[in-house]
Order: sequence, then structure tokens, then C-alpha cells
Amino acid sequence: MHNTLLNLSIWFIQHIAPNNINDDLSGDLAEEYTQHILPEQGSVKASLWLLRQTSLTCAHYVFTFVNGIAFIVALIGLSIFSLLAAAIFWLSNVPSFDVSLWQTWSQQASHHRLVFEPDFWQFIAQFYADGFLVSSFYNWIDVTAVFYSLLALYVLAKLDKAKTLTAFKYALSAIALMSVPYLWGTYQFLFNDMVTGPQTGPIVATMWLTIMYMILPTTYQLAKKTANRRTLTLSD
Repeated sequence: MHNTLLNLSIWFIQHIAPNNINDDLSGDLAEEYTQHILPEQGSVKASLWLLRQTSLTCAHYVFTFVNGIAFIVALIGLSIFSLLAAAIFWLSNVPSFDVSLWQTWSQQASHHRLVFEPDFWQFIAQFYADGFLVSSFYNWIDVTAVFYSLLALYVLAKLDKAKTLTAFKYALSAIALMSVPYLWGTYQFLFNDMVTGPQTGPIVATMWLTIMYMILPTTYQLAKKTANRRTLTLSD
């Protein structure tokens, strides 16, 4: 029983604490427990002490400022993904949408103003409360956006491997790559008079779906880089 609990505590510390100090932490804990706490306090109190020390040690490295930033980064990425998924579905399936308002936004390249529409937020609440059908997934498929996203993620991965980008530089690179289709679409709406009516939909889909496709994998990598920054700093 004692060995099992100690081994479990060591396993948690080995996997949560930074790599450059986890051996020292787990070794000190095991030594204190086996040589002092267990002989002096008995098995029950020693087990409680071991659980307390393990919990405090793990919590110290889990609930840090850096990990908090990583959590916020992940939350922002997930929020953007959810917002874009609902926005694209809403534009494709809500017949009561004001066509004249959409035309105005297209002329001004200001489709982002959708997020200021009260009806849209009411729809989002209902959309995620009711869930969505698998058959609705076709609304989130755009061939151009798929190919560009795959290419951009490949370029970003190769750049990161070659340069070992910091979290800040990785974020800037990801934003730059995600912005290319959006800037292209904005240019089309502002300067191409041939883009009208039904032609606006596919352009907006490419603009938004590219971000939607890329936001989760890039957010994951960014959150991981942010969380690992403490370990890299300590090892230096």
C-alpha cells in the first residue's frame, strides 16, 4: 500500500513538474516520506502527509501564471472557432436575414458586423443548446479554404521546426497566414465590381472558414509553447 501510494505520487510529480527538476522533487519527497514521516507518524498520518505534499507540489506547477495564460489562449481559440462555426451556419440557413444589409456589408467589406446583430447571438444560444445535425457539416466545407489551410499549417510547421519559434513569433506567423484569405476577400469586395449577389457567399466562406480550420491547431501549438515556456526558462 505504501509503495503503491508513493509510486503514484512520484508518477504525478514526474509528469507535471518541469523536466529539469522533477527528479529532484520526487527524490526529496520519497526520502522524506520513507526515512522520516512514515517511521515517526505511522501509516495513516504518513499517507495523508504524502497526499498533501503531492497535491501542493502538482498544484504549484499546474496553476501557474504561465499555464493560466495558456488556458486563456486555448479559450480564445475555442471561442473564435465556435463563433465562426455558428456564423457560417446562420448565414447559410436563416431565410429571414436582411439581404440589403448583407449587400451593404459586402460593399464595405464589413461582414464582421454580423457579431453586433442581436438576432445572431440569440441564434448562437439556440444553436449550441439544441446541438446540430451531422448533415449540417457541409456548411463548413470549402475546398479552397481546406487546401489553403493545409498548406498554411504545413508552412507554419516547417517554419517552426527550422526556426524554433517563440510563442509570440508563432502567434504572429499564424495570424499572418490566416489573414491572407481575409485580406484577399476584402480586396475583392472593395475593388472588384464584378463581385455581387451570390458570388459574395463563396468569398466570405473562404475568408472565414480558413480561420476556422486553422484556429484550433494553431491555438493548441501556441498554448503548448506558452505552457512550456516556464520549463525552458528554468532549464536555461
